[in-house]
Amino acid sequence: MDRVKIEEGMRELVAQSLAVDLEAVTPASRLTTELGASSLDFVDMIFMIEKRFGVKLRDGELELLQRLDFSSPAV
Repeated sequence: MDRVKIEEGMRELVAQSLAVDLEAVTPASRLTTELGASSLDFVDMIFMIEKRFGVKLRDGELELLQRLDFSSPAV
């Protein structure tokens, strides 16, 4: 899966999980401050990411997702 497909999949996933318009989710969006994500939303997104992309996220990786925006190469 290439970067463009992953980014689009993540945008769709975040929009669905947070019940916001897809257009509101950009690579630079801040999940908590701009899109209103709560800790429960993060749990939901983790399960959705694992299912959609066939990966298993570790606790250390989850902390990274909370701190960074989508435009970071680390994400």
